Amino acid sequence: MLISVFLALIISGIGIHVTDEFAQHNLWHNWAVTHVIVGTLFLVFGILHIKGHWAWFKSLAKTLKKKSKPNMILTLLFIFETVTGIILLVFTDGGNSHIGLWHWWAGLIMTGFGIGHILKRWKTLKLGYSRLKK
Repeated sequence: MLISVFLALIISGIGIHVTDEFAQHNLWHNWAVTHVIVGTLFLVFGILHIKGHWAWFKSLAKTLKKKSKPNMILTLLFIFETVTGIILLVFTDGGNSHIGLWHWWAGLIMTGFGIGHILKRWKTLKLGYSRLKK
Protein backbone atom coordinates (compact mmCIF):
# COMPACT_ATOMS: atom_id res chain seq x y z
CA MET A 1 0.00 0.00 0.00
CA LEU A 2 2.80 2.42 0.84
CA ILE A 3 4.25 2.18 -2.68
CA SER A 4 0.86 2.82 -4.32
CA VAL A 5 0.18 5.79 -2.07
CA PHE A 6 3.72 7.10 -2.67
CA LEU A 7 3.16 7.02 -6.44
CA ALA A 8 -0.22 8.75 -6.07
CA LEU A 9 1.44 11.39 -3.89
CA ILE A 10 4.10 12.05 -6.53
CA ILE A 11 1.51 12.30 -9.32
CA SER A 12 -0.78 14.62 -7.35
CA GLY A 13 2.13 16.81 -6.26
CA ILE A 14 3.26 17.21 -9.86
CA GLY A 15 -0.37 17.82 -10.89
CA ILE A 16 -0.55 20.77 -8.51
CA HIS A 17 2.56 22.34 -9.99
CA VAL A 18 1.78 21.86 -13.68
CA THR A 19 -1.77 23.21 -13.38
CA ASP A 20 -2.17 26.97 -13.43
CA GLU A 21 -3.92 27.86 -10.15
CA PHE A 22 -5.69 30.87 -11.63
CA ALA A 23 -6.49 29.77 -15.19
CA GLN A 24 -7.71 26.31 -14.20
CA HIS A 25 -8.69 26.80 -10.57
CA ASN A 26 -11.09 23.83 -10.33
CA LEU A 27 -8.52 21.38 -11.71
CA TRP A 28 -5.80 22.83 -9.47
CA HIS A 29 -8.15 22.56 -6.47
CA ASN A 30 -8.89 18.90 -7.27
CA TRP A 31 -5.17 18.12 -7.46
CA ALA A 32 -4.60 19.94 -4.16
CA VAL A 33 -7.41 18.09 -2.36
CA THR A 34 -6.21 14.77 -3.77
CA HIS A 35 -2.65 15.58 -2.64
CA VAL A 36 -3.82 16.35 0.91
CA ILE A 37 -5.88 13.14 1.13
CA VAL A 38 -3.14 10.98 -0.34
CA GLY A 39 -0.56 12.78 1.82
CA THR A 40 -2.57 11.92 4.92
CA LEU A 41 -2.70 8.27 3.86
CA PHE A 42 1.04 8.35 3.19
CA LEU A 43 1.62 9.78 6.66
CA VAL A 44 -0.41 6.99 8.28
CA PHE A 45 1.23 4.21 6.24
CA GLY A 46 4.65 5.83 6.67
CA ILE A 47 4.27 5.87 10.45
CA LEU A 48 3.22 2.21 10.37
CA HIS A 49 6.23 1.42 8.17
CA ILE A 50 8.58 3.19 10.58
CA LYS A 51 6.92 1.44 13.52
CA GLY A 52 7.53 -1.92 11.81
CA HIS A 53 11.22 -1.09 11.51
CA TRP A 54 11.56 0.49 14.95
CA ALA A 55 14.34 -1.90 16.02
CA TRP A 56 16.48 -0.58 13.15
CA PHE A 57 15.87 3.01 14.27
CA LYS A 58 16.78 2.14 17.86
CA SER A 59 20.03 0.54 16.67
CA LEU A 60 21.04 3.87 15.11
CA ALA A 61 21.71 5.24 18.57
CA LYS A 62 24.64 2.84 18.76
CA THR A 63 26.06 3.22 15.27
CA LEU A 64 25.28 4.99 12.03
CA LYS A 65 26.42 2.63 9.30
CA LYS A 66 27.32 3.96 5.87
CA LYS A 67 24.47 2.05 4.23
CA SER A 68 22.03 3.44 6.81
CA LYS A 69 22.59 7.06 5.77
CA PRO A 70 20.21 7.04 2.75
CA ASN A 71 17.47 5.63 4.99
CA MET A 72 18.12 8.31 7.58
CA ILE A 73 18.03 11.01 4.90
CA LEU A 74 14.72 9.56 3.65
CA THR A 75 13.35 9.57 7.20
CA LEU A 76 14.43 13.19 7.77
CA LEU A 77 12.88 14.18 4.43
CA PHE A 78 9.66 12.39 5.44
CA ILE A 79 9.56 14.43 8.66
CA PHE A 80 10.39 17.68 6.83
CA GLU A 81 7.74 17.02 4.17
CA THR A 82 5.16 16.24 6.84
CA VAL A 83 5.91 19.39 8.84
CA THR A 84 6.01 21.70 5.80
CA GLY A 85 2.84 20.08 4.43
CA ILE A 86 0.99 20.71 7.69
CA ILE A 87 2.29 24.30 7.77
CA LEU A 88 1.07 24.81 4.19
CA LEU A 89 -2.31 23.30 4.99
CA VAL A 90 -2.95 25.04 8.30
CA PHE A 91 -0.95 28.26 8.44
CA THR A 92 -0.12 29.40 4.89
CA ASP A 93 -2.43 31.02 2.39
CA GLY A 94 -1.46 29.58 -0.98
CA GLY A 95 1.36 27.44 -2.21
CA ASN A 96 3.46 30.28 -3.67
CA SER A 97 5.22 30.81 -0.37
CA HIS A 98 8.78 30.06 0.66
CA ILE A 99 7.56 27.09 2.68
CA GLY A 100 5.69 25.86 -0.40
CA LEU A 101 8.89 25.98 -2.43
CA TRP A 102 10.79 24.12 0.30
CA HIS A 103 8.02 21.51 0.35
CA TRP A 104 8.20 21.14 -3.45
CA TRP A 105 12.00 20.80 -3.63
CA ALA A 106 12.19 18.48 -0.63
CA GLY A 107 9.42 16.42 -2.27
CA LEU A 108 11.46 16.08 -5.44
CA ILE A 109 14.51 14.99 -3.45
CA MET A 110 12.38 12.63 -1.37
CA THR A 111 10.98 11.14 -4.58
CA GLY A 112 14.50 10.23 -5.68
CA PHE A 113 15.44 8.73 -2.33
CA GLY A 114 12.08 6.94 -2.07
CA ILE A 115 12.41 5.36 -5.51
CA GLY A 116 15.96 4.31 -4.63
CA HIS A 117 14.69 2.83 -1.36
CA ILE A 118 12.03 0.82 -3.21
CA LEU A 119 14.37 -0.37 -5.97
CA LYS A 120 16.98 -1.53 -3.47
CA ARG A 121 14.34 -3.77 -1.87
CA TRP A 122 12.47 -4.75 -5.04
CA LYS A 123 13.42 -8.46 -4.98
CA THR A 124 12.35 -8.77 -1.36
CA LEU A 125 9.11 -6.90 -2.04
CA LYS A 126 8.31 -9.14 -5.02
CA LEU A 127 9.04 -12.26 -2.96
CA GLY A 128 6.75 -11.03 -0.16
CA TYR A 129 3.99 -10.21 -2.65
CA SER A 130 4.20 -13.63 -4.31
CA ARG A 131 3.86 -15.26 -0.88
CA LEU A 132 0.73 -13.20 -0.19
CA LYS A 133 -0.87 -14.39 -3.42
CA LYS A 134 -0.56 -18.05 -2.37
